[in-house]
Amino acid sequence: MTDPDQTPGPRGVARAFAVASDVFDLVGRVVLWFSGIGLVTMTLIIGWHVFARRVLNDTPDWSETSSVLIMFWYSLLGAAIGVRYQMHIGLVFVRDRLPASVRLVVDIIINLAVAAVGILLVCYGSQMVQSTWNQTIPTVGLPVGLRYLPFPIGGALIAIFAIEILLRTLSGREVKRTWS
Repeated sequence: MTDPDQTPGPRGVARAFAVASDVFDLVGRVVLWFSGIGLVTMTLIIGWHVFARRVLNDTPDWSETSSVLIMFWYSLLGAAIGVRYQMHIGLVFVRDRLPASVRLVVDIIINLAVAAVGILLVCYGSQMVQSTWNQTIPTVGLPVGLRYLPFPIGGALIAIFAIEILLRTLSGREVKRTWS
């Protein structure tokens, strides 16, 4: 006899949805931690930069470039987290006044648009990474492409999370916040 959780149908789909949700929760937590660590690291670097400039009268060459590089990473990863937990900027006061059936259509359109933006970030961000990878950032000695790598990675996460939210919207499931 076959396991009902592995057969196609409502129970199998529910099980697949639960597994995918657990994976997305884990990815969301990891991305959230990386973003937080990036923010703290950038803050420490800028603090060192100011201290070194004002107190030691010796500004480190690497600090400004490094903090901007880290900012790209935590900003785009943070944007993906905003999509995952539906905390991104939105004009919900109009949407919330619509009838439920129209609201569902609006939610579908919004999630498709967000996924499309994520896909564009992947496509064009990948081109930027490829075209600049062989150049070097002089003050830190890293490839310039590393500065643009957060765009395709963040874009992929944005697209994946937007599609997950779309599927959740269509199935009536909500996303639980990791920190709740």
